[in-house]
Amino acid sequence: MTLLASFFGSLKQVPPLLAAITLATLARGWWQKTLGRRRLLRRNFQRLAVGMRPDAVKELFGEPKLENQTTGYYLETRRWPWRHRFHRREVALTMLTWELGRHGYLVTWSEGEQVVAYSLTTASRWFAPKLPIGPAADGRYVCLGRSRFAQVATNDFVQERLGWLGARRYGYWEMHYWGNPGHYQNWYLGYSQCGYVKHRARPPQTETEGCTEETIQEFRRSAYVNSILITRSLPTLEIRETGPHGDLVRLTVQPTWRQKAGVRMRWAQARVRPGS
Repeated sequence: MTLLASFFGSLKQVPPLLAAITLATLARGWWQKTLGRRRLLRRNFQRLAVGMRPDAVKELFGEPKLENQTTGYYLETRRWPWRHRFHRREVALTMLTWELGRHGYLVTWSEGEQVVAYSLTTASRWFAPKLPIGPAADGRYVCLGRSRFAQVATNDFVQERLGWLGARRYGYWEMHYWGNPGHYQNWYLGYSQCGYVKHRARPPQTETEGCTEETIQEFRRSAYVNSILITRSLPTLEIRETGPHGDLVRLTVQPTWRQKAGVRMRWAQARVRPGS
């Protein structure tokens, strides 16, 4: 009888316990969708790694908004008896783009069932994830949208850089490599036109003859990093830009309420004729 009494007595605690579990689940879901979404995005991005399956990335971020096939190139070294020669090998890549609300963009490049590169770009001043880069022992990190290129690393750590400025597209990135402490990965810090720009800076055209070292250093001291890309070093994947493709992303951008209000105001002013 004592055992039965204790059993039925424990059943009285079940409804409050279920209610507490349900309330905690609802509160956790609300937090991850609103105030805690930026923290969740940063934590999920740190879980990514080169060599993952694309399905594993979809489990963390959901279904991508854009998918397109592109052509990439691997820079490989072929050894000959008398010299070393670089060879560009063409490869078909699948580019997946996630639109992370108004916070930014996540992009992955996959070869078959393996992710070979992935990047994160901030598109809002409120989304400034603090991400570690390079050797963990150095304590080096980058805060997207708030860290300048010169603050993250000195010019001595830059292995390669590329900047371009066209009629409607521009960008800049620089590659860092730390060997074994950096997990034999190439770390690209970029200035993407699809990302949040705190202060406008003119990217140097590194492939032109008029580009000087002083111009590059002036840009590194003034421009903010808004994009980061990570890829493996062997073989080296030829990088064109660190952020999403501008021509694809601009078709999916929804105007904000301020932009809509401005359009309505200009339209109303245009309808009012002088003297009427």
